[in-house]
Amino acid sequence: MNYIYDPDIGDDFLRWARICERVNLNSSSELEELQEEIIKNKDAGLAYFFSCDFNYKLYKMQNIILEIKNPKYCFLFAKNIINADVKALQNIILNSKNLKYITKLGCYVKNVNLKKIQTYLLKSNNIKYIYLFFKHHKNLNSKKFKKIILESGKPKYIYNLSKILKSKEDLDLIEKLLIKSGNAMYIRLFAQHVKKKNLKKLENAIIKTGNMKEIKKFAKNIKSSTLNNFILSF
Repeated sequence: MNYIYDPDIGDDFLRWARICERVNLNSSSELEELQEEIIKNKDAGLAYFFSCDFNYKLYKMQNIILEIKNPKYCFLFAKNIINADVKALQNIILNSKNLKYITKLGCYVKNVNLKKIQTYLLKSNNIKYIYLFFKHHKNLNSKKFKKIILESGKPKYIYNLSKILKSKEDLDLIEKLLIKSGNAMYIRLFAQHVKKKNLKKLENAIIKTGNMKEIKKFAKNIKSSTLNNFILSF
């Protein structure tokens, strides 16, 4: 088996594993019979696994994937199967309006229409998938993606931008927004992992949250912090 296990396809993985135990996959006649059974049942999951393991009439398996129009298997086929019809598979994924697989398509599959994907994501305003796409394509329409994330008010994704953006101007804005959010964990993480920071402002901000657990972590993990003396009293 030449694929990496993915929990999203766990049930189909187990079905394929059971088939591999009972079928002689070195026999061309049994291989042909198995493929015909997959076609008859229009089984997208087994069509994908068959294609992963055998370079045998893959166009037939791809036809099943295209006919079923399952965005998950369209993505996996486009990503992992050599000579897959990426354009046809991409069209099905985009038409499905499934943000998860539209984003994965843009992040992990070559030769896709990134312009269409980014347009779809920008319209969706879904911060989780916008961030993931931006992480992989930070130079593609970066101003729009960055603006949406920064204005989202979601500390997790605002903080995550600090792993991508390195200019002092960007980091100062991220720091300001995290302090404004009052989220102790992300204030602490920013102070802990970002070099270009105003430590005094971050110390004051985390104290204001009143979150004793995070204040202690801040004091313990940031050696240059004046809050180091704080932990000695506990």
